[in-house]
Amino acid sequence: MVSKTECCGCSACAQLCPQKCITMREDKLGFLYPEVNEDKCVNCGLCEKTCPVLHKPEKEQLPRKCWGGYADSEKIRKESSSGGLFTLFAESIINDGGVVFGARLSADHTSVFHDMVESIDELCLFRGSKYVQSNMNDCYTKAKEQLLLGRKVLFSGTPCQIDGLRLFLNNKNYLNLLTIEVICHGTPSPKLYKKYIQQYIEEKLKDKVKTVNFRDEVGSSILIMSIEAANGKKYRKDSTEDLYYRIFLNDTALRESCYQCPSKGLYYRADITLSDFWGVDNYYSELNDGKGVSLVLLHNDKAVKYFEAIVDKCTGHEVDFEKSISGNMAFFNSYTRNELRDSIEKDIDVLSIGKLAKKYGLKREYKIIKAATHTLYKIYYSVTKK
Repeated sequence: MVSKTECCGCSACAQLCPQKCITMREDKLGFLYPEVNEDKCVNCGLCEKTCPVLHKPEKEQLPRKCWGGYADSEKIRKESSSGGLFTLFAESIINDGGVVFGARLSADHTSVFHDMVESIDELCLFRGSKYVQSNMNDCYTKAKEQLLLGRKVLFSGTPCQIDGLRLFLNNKNYLNLLTIEVICHGTPSPKLYKKYIQQYIEEKLKDKVKTVNFRDEVGSSILIMSIEAANGKKYRKDSTEDLYYRIFLNDTALRESCYQCPSKGLYYRADITLSDFWGVDNYYSELNDGKGVSLVLLHNDKAVKYFEAIVDKCTGHEVDFEKSISGNMAFFNSYTRNELRDSIEKDIDVLSIGKLAKKYGLKREYKIIKAATHTLYKIYYSVTKK
């Protein structure tokens, strides 16, 4: 077992191992780590060669082009986390006979995993944020199989997951592969999320969960969790009140490698970087209509080509790189490890979600500030956007 700070959980090592002697095992918080069957291992070294933590890209470069805006389709924007650009890229790939990989919720909405889809109707599974680490399963292997068949492939994920794919493919530049990374705060505990759904939400709503929306009010400065049960009962709270968000945003249940993420900064990983355009009003307020704005960073000619194929379905314009990322500290910096992270592993199976949030979640001072910010935000848009 490797040090937890030196594993991002991408599973590239397990998928590449020729002896199939590496198994991804859950730790106490539900994070996956490689476990090696020493009896089967032949010390080929491929697992180390494909590790994104051990092989951080050396070359830094500024994006070829930076763009801010959103998809013209109101339906796509409503179902997306920010401006809906991911869906437009994905539709372009599928319309050309390709496949798309992304993160989706499980059927019972208690976990997140990567999957492959081949139709535009299935893209809804990938839309919207999922603030849980996704299980990659064998998606790197499937992506390579599709590439070798000559099909176009769009692979989306967090920067470390895209790094894992890059190394799994031995840095080969497949012309029919388009990679999209999303800027990541850090991945919270899968076990915490599952406990939240099963032991809190489903007990509260008296039925199984039917839908989960981590970002119900796209464009807002505050996160809102919205959940509906099979019986029609609904739950809706913002991040100042929701128990899961309070723990997540206090950085007490992130994966250990997230506190010193190897995939931050201007290193070449994906063809395209997508993120919320946080702080858009500081420099480009004309882009913000309160319904979500995307920041798109294009890193090479391939990315520019794909963007030019969809730009006529968007509203927006080029933006300055330094200004555009000034409101998103997660682009360059990992979040500080909370000292409470040391004890949450022993409490996760013992305490209720309510008690976990009280001990490990954000405190009332934060709740008051965020609530006030949210109120001012809503007043601002009710006045200025009439």
